[in-house]
Amino acid sequence: MEDDNEIDKVIYQGTYNTVNRTYGGEICDTRYTIKIASDGLFLDDPSLNYPFPVLLLQLLLIAFTSRLVYALLRPLKQPRVVCDIIGGILLGPCFLTQNLPFRARLFPYKSFAQLRTLASFGLMFKLFVMNVKLDPSIILRPGKKALSIGLVSILVPFGVQVGLSNLLSANHWIDDRFATENFLTFIAICLSTTTYPVLADLLDELGLLNTELGRLAMSSSSVNSAVGWLFLVLYTAIKLSGRQSITAVHSLASCCGLVLFAVFVFRPCMRWIVRRTPRGGRVGGGAIMVIMATVLVSGLVSDIIGATFIFGPIILGLAVPDGPPLGAQLVEKLEMIVTEMLMPLLFLSGGLITDYSRLKDKDGNSVASSTMWMFVVTIVGFVFKLVSTLVPAMYFDISRHNALLLGLIMNFRGMIEMAILLNFRSFKIIEIGSYTVLILFIVLMTGIAVPLVKRYYDPLSVDYVVGRCSIEQLKLHAELRIVACMHDEEAVPAIISLLEASSVEGANPVCVYALHLVEQLGSANTNLIAHKNNNEYVDPSKLGHLLNALVHYEQFKKGQVAVHPFTAIAPYKTMHQDICSLALQKSAAIIVLPFIINKDSAADADRAIRSIVPSVLSQAPCSVGILISKNAGGSVLPTPGHFHQHMGVLFWGGPDDREALAYASRLLYHRGVQLSVIRFVLANDHKDNEAIEKLKSENMNNEHLRLQEVVARDMEQTISAIRSIDSQFDLVIVGRQQSSSSLLEQGLAEWSEFPELGVVGDMLASSDFHSFASVLVVQRHEYGSKRK
Repeated sequence: MEDDNEIDKVIYQGTYNTVNRTYGGEICDTRYTIKIASDGLFLDDPSLNYPFPVLLLQLLLIAFTSRLVYALLRPLKQPRVVCDIIGGILLGPCFLTQNLPFRARLFPYKSFAQLRTLASFGLMFKLFVMNVKLDPSIILRPGKKALSIGLVSILVPFGVQVGLSNLLSANHWIDDRFATENFLTFIAICLSTTTYPVLADLLDELGLLNTELGRLAMSSSSVNSAVGWLFLVLYTAIKLSGRQSITAVHSLASCCGLVLFAVFVFRPCMRWIVRRTPRGGRVGGGAIMVIMATVLVSGLVSDIIGATFIFGPIILGLAVPDGPPLGAQLVEKLEMIVTEMLMPLLFLSGGLITDYSRLKDKDGNSVASSTMWMFVVTIVGFVFKLVSTLVPAMYFDISRHNALLLGLIMNFRGMIEMAILLNFRSFKIIEIGSYTVLILFIVLMTGIAVPLVKRYYDPLSVDYVVGRCSIEQLKLHAELRIVACMHDEEAVPAIISLLEASSVEGANPVCVYALHLVEQLGSANTNLIAHKNNNEYVDPSKLGHLLNALVHYEQFKKGQVAVHPFTAIAPYKTMHQDICSLALQKSAAIIVLPFIINKDSAADADRAIRSIVPSVLSQAPCSVGILISKNAGGSVLPTPGHFHQHMGVLFWGGPDDREALAYASRLLYHRGVQLSVIRFVLANDHKDNEAIEKLKSENMNNEHLRLQEVVARDMEQTISAIRSIDSQFDLVIVGRQQSSSSLLEQGLAEWSEFPELGVVGDMLASSDFHSFASVLVVQRHEYGSKRK
């Protein structure tokens, strides 16, 4: 039996060829130079006998396998980290490499050292980058709600798991050779802690970082992580010191010294680099290289003092200011190569030692029984983690539904937990059987929790019907609440002109929620900042020039228009959640989105902001107005007594056209507005007729209103009539979708450059329509339905 084991061991180790060289000298010294690559197939020198080709093959295998698993499991809403772990397991002894000679050829034992070394190198920089994205202030200044949830959700499951594990171990239900006392405590810490870098990655993948629940989860996990890492560092220092108090004190003091260096030396240097970088400029390459070298040194020092090599990079990452210029540039330079090239090696390393055959009883060890009880401990930890999050969340008036989802989010696990288990295995704290059980638990827990959160959490859901969801439903002189979005100065003149037309002295009060959209770069922290406090005070020094323009307009209107400035900092792909949630909270009647088309400037920024529009259209809790500005010129503030604009409404019929007409009818109360309504007569619809008759009756003696009917029998006549309004108006208002009998959908939809504007809106916005008039494309909110 021993001979068979030795043969298996030799086969599994594989072979690497070496080249002998003898060095002459007074002392004879024979050394072996390592040849890492072959001479080639044509010289009969197989590549798989050398480490570098083997490493390349391993990289290709794990990259291909994890991507394939992700493609197959994506319909099941599985996150990337679960697919990466499964990809590593598939390449391990459980599946692909069960055959020992085949395993020895693809994953020779001698390659494990270089594999783990590169994986550890990637992990070190991955954790550094992940912490660069985070703002340490959420750890230092958490709210009462986040502090309570974070503390309770780690202390309760930790205590329960330690108590249950020790009880099972004392009664020999968990074999001591399967799980030692140190192992049980380490695992209780690991499974009770929600690591905020893992949570940030998963919430970003789900698109929930800038939701109310996502922000609460991030704040709670920051407290949770701080306590968990403190437990882990203290326990590791004590155990590795062999219960020698002096050694433990030295280790802890060294960790504190590293933290002090990061706070009082490294962070001031980072702030100095940021101050020296011009606004909108890039940090010099020399500074980036010094930072990366410091990360390497911190990893080395951390390993020397016994805090593991990841402690230093984590602390330094938190010390780097997030966002542009420095944080964003570090993320840009490091994230792709680390995430896509080096991190797969970590999952491969973990998969290669995941072996379900080790769960069988062997040599008197009751492995199967111990495995079952270990799994029970992990499930109990999951349940108590869920409950200990649910109870304090409900205490702070979070709905039971959202509190339950928050509990699932706090149970997300991933890369860091796997790395910790690999380190436990390296220190021989756990056996392969225990490691396999815990990897299975991570996959199951995250693989179940993530799809449930994705399926059942709707950040815009409400339990009641919002009263003000469209302009048509507003009473004649009711307050008009508008969420006005802007991302640069080009959108401001058109927005202020629209607000000026919407406000009338003594009638039609307007309340504007001005939202400055700022793209999140190099940071995982999303924010929706309200700049006006409860006393209606706004500090202009904390506002950008965009919001200050709206605040000055409010002062100019002297109470006729109320402006509440906000700033949303989020990725463009999830920016719509902040916009829609603000509209929902404030019961806005319409969201106004900028849609800049400027032929004389670069289109990248405009294209980025336009990408928000489809998501807002489909999820908005109120009507949406897309404000197209072809010409960004003009005065920002209207001249007193000299505001005169000729506005036109193109009316075919349908809900969107009626909403556009309802908004235009409010503008008629402004004495500087001349309104022309052009109705295309196609078919009789009683709702459309009622809308036109209502407009006539309310403005019977209003000389500023002009009605015109156009009979269009085919598409050519319709297009000709639209083109005939060229340069007649300062603002054209049109519904996004017209009546089904408008003839326009029959042949123009497939030619649209901007489908989100609808057929007519796209035609008015195109370069073929030679006019500098602004265009407002209106979509009416239909409660309980999703718009396309």
